[in-house]
Amino acid sequence: MKKISAFLMTMLLGLSFVFAHEKDGHSKLRQFISPEFNLTEIKGVMSGTFKKMPVWIAKSEKKGEKGYRGWIIKEQKKLPFSIIYRDNVLHGYFNGKKFVYLKADAKKQTYTFKIDKDEVTVSFLYETKSGRHMINPLFVVKNNGRNYLVRLIGECCLRHGLYYAATIYGLTFFDEYEPRKEKKETK
Repeated sequence: MKKISAFLMTMLLGLSFVFAHEKDGHSKLRQFISPEFNLTEIKGVMSGTFKKMPVWIAKSEKKGEKGYRGWIIKEQKKLPFSIIYRDNVLHGYFNGKKFVYLKADAKKQTYTFKIDKDEVTVSFLYETKSGRHMINPLFVVKNNGRNYLVRLIGECCLRHGLYYAATIYGLTFFDEYEPRKEKKETK
């Protein structure tokens, strides 16, 4: 019964994606899929999980503040995070880390952020374009000694892709990845 319910839910979500488009051509529903990420964005509100931890993010409701605020529940604690625009520059605050947007390079398909004294690049690839929109882009984030490959099922422009890249990159700071220990050789 659970398999049938899961199948029906998947089919309904799939059908709603096909028919869910706003007047400006943007889809109302976007899904972010990877082994670590399972997020859905509907009308600007994103929710789901990262590494099985519940996540929620939406536009900030603070007066005069441009950006997004959200939370993740880790070890039964609700931890806030934010993406705020100050002087039209994106600033991300995730798990005690702060990063700032530096630039986007459409030809190299990258977004660059500054964290501490380092520059970090989030890459993206896409299947095709429709006007200025990338269709089903794949975001590649390197953090915690690993690569996170996150597929967006839907479309986004370069500017909105920046928000997605910052969200994905920021959430990786909540991962407690431990590098593999090298095996000792036995003689």
